[in-house]
Amino acid sequence: GGEVAEAPRVVDRGYASLRNVNALVRRKERFLVAVRAKPGSKDLSLLEEVGTWEAWPEIAPGVRGVSVMRMGVKWTVTWNDEVAGRNGDGRRAKMKQARDALERVAKGIEVGRVKSRSERDRKVGSILARYGMKRFLRVEGERNGLGFRVEETGVREKKEGGDDGYQVYATTETWLGEQDVVTFYRHRDRIEKAIRTMSSVLGLGPMWVQTPEHVRGHVFVHALGY
Repeated sequence: GGEVAEAPRVVDRGYASLRNVNALVRRKERFLVAVRAKPGSKDLSLLEEVGTWEAWPEIAPGVRGVSVMRMGVKWTVTWNDEVAGRNGDGRRAKMKQARDALERVAKGIEVGRVKSRSERDRKVGSILARYGMKRFLRVEGERNGLGFRVEETGVREKKEGGDDGYQVYATTETWLGEQDVVTFYRHRDRIEKAIRTMSSVLGLGPMWVQTPEHVRGHVFVHALGY
């Protein structure tokens, strides 16, 4: 109802860690946050009982969700087909870019532009970091010479086979259904994104707001300046 939608709560567009959630609980804050860790990670082993997304009820087209109660907090886990596909496509594109860049390094070695192992390792490390492939590609230098081999670590297949598409939310508003949790979070996510966009254009630094009056004033000043 309207009283729920208007209730004060902590809603953060960033991803909260389990430590952040525990701190909010200790301060007796009301909150609705997205959680950084995914099902299966050691930080959220308490969610193992939810099983895999295939058995969950559909809460919206292409979205499935389930919840469990722990530590006085409702933990809602969702699976989104669109997000899973988008994450996989983006990762595969970056992997191709990384492999192409590594191939250019290999050609540089062949023609003598790369002259030492330290230079090779520096270039390889820079490529893996630039495309976020350190977990997905393993690069091993050959024992003799400057050549190297590139292999996939298997993490990509694991993520595309199960991890991609998951999102975890934590909230003290235990009466909310799975779809309500996602909807309320996204509504406030749009507000935060709008403020950050205007802040970036106006060159304003981060500002901490806590009360409804602060939020309204913050939006008004940004909109006026924008």
